[in-house]
Amino acid sequence: LPVRVSGLKPGLVTSSWVTSQPPEGAYDVAYDVWFNRAPVTSGAPDGGELMIWLAHRGGSQIAPAGTPVAHLTSGGYAFTIWLWSGPGGQHRISYVMDRPVQAVRDLDLSAIAADAARRGYLSPASYLLNIQAGFEIWSGGRGLSTRSFALSVRP
Repeated sequence: LPVRVSGLKPGLVTSSWVTSQPPEGAYDVAYDVWFNRAPVTSGAPDGGELMIWLAHRGGSQIAPAGTPVAHLTSGGYAFTIWLWSGPGGQHRISYVMDRPVQAVRDLDLSAIAADAARRGYLSPASYLLNIQAGFEIWSGGRGLSTRSFALSVRP
């Protein structure tokens, strides 16, 4: 990384992630993918945020920012796409799995980001800078864990 959004091709950036998720609490399990207008930044990325939710629990209040706008099936997973637009044309895009999972194998993050760009939510001239994975906890959370994680960026 960085990789220009216009250069994202299927299979370029993939990840496998195995989690443990307790049956109680309020939380989401998500990737956070950051984009920037330049290939480097000394501050917060300014090109948008893409979240990919594997699972969430805790009721209807545990939802991405914005509103549902579309659907996508990619790699055998069905997603509802949520969009929030902020000042300066920035977007927070969330791809939420319709069926929650505790693990993914070779999830194609680049295909999902390329889909967001095709829909006009990410600028093709921006750069994928950073990928994080973890949990946003509203309450509880005891037992949430990452059992294994891998990220691959192929040349």
